[in-house]
Amino acid sequence: MKIRKLKSAEEIKKFLDSSKTEYVKVAITDIDGVLRGKYMHVNKFIKASKKGFGFCDVIFGWDSNDELYELNKVSKEDLFTGWHSGFPDVQTNVVPNSGRINPFEEDVPFFLAELALSLIHISEPTRRRGIAGSGV
Repeated sequence: MKIRKLKSAEEIKKFLDSSKTEYVKVAITDIDGVLRGKYMHVNKFIKASKKGFGFCDVIFGWDSNDELYELNKVSKEDLFTGWHSGFPDVQTNVVPNSGRINPFEEDVPFFLAELALSLIHISEPTRRRGIAGSGV
């Protein structure tokens, strides 16, 4: 089974069981298009591939230099996240068919993830980013 052909959580589990890997890298793009990722133990990743996982929504509050955006002139009601919300985790889902093997990291499997939020509940600037990301 090839990692690029995986289509479901069950297929991901079979692939990872046969690969004998201990960790998987998972990443999501921030508001600037920079991949923000983390390593997950394979067992946690398998669960996450079925039910999703939490990812800190600060990815919508900082720039590519990890500096928080200064949004002093924007009302809190118009912001998706910020100090007012404490940058909580948002539900995130693994994209099964995004799997790749990273030869530069000892062949650690790598998967993309995406937010599980409805675009209806996201502010206008964030919604535009989500719409742009859906066509890629």
